Parts: sequence; structure tokens; C-alpha cells
Amino acid sequence: MENVIYHHPERAMPFCVHSFVICNDQNEAILSVKDNHHSLQRIVLQEAVVTSRLTIHLKGTHGNTPAGLFAVRCY
Repeated sequence: MENVIYHHPERAMPFCVHSFVICNDQNEAILSVKDNHHSLQRIVLQEAVVTSRLTIHLKGTHGNTPAGLFAVRCY
């Protein structure tokens, strides 16, 4: 029987992106997230950003799976 003392090898889901950076059309970082453990991110920026393009750089996962991005919505 498992309890809270039992060490779980997957403290973060292997397919979750470990860190990522969102850049504007000038390749300037708008947001940087490190040590991510969430499979869903809802990001609200402090101020509006005017740009013609957003680039999202995925920086690896917690496991040996390839990093993947399923949807981006900008409002």
C-alpha cells in the first residue's frame, strides 16, 4: 500500500514542457516560464503587446518525450 512517504518517480508529468519563452516579432522575450509542471497554461500579461508575430520556444520536457504544443489562443 502506498502512502505519502512513498517516493513517486513522476513528480512532474513526463510530457509536460519544462520551460518555455514567448517572444515578439523582434525576438524579444515577452514571457519566460521555468520549472513548469502544468499541462495547461493561462497567461495574462501585465500590459498589452502589439506585435505582428509571437514565437514560442519550448525548452524540453520532464521525460524523454518530444515537446508538443496543442493550442494557442490570443485575445
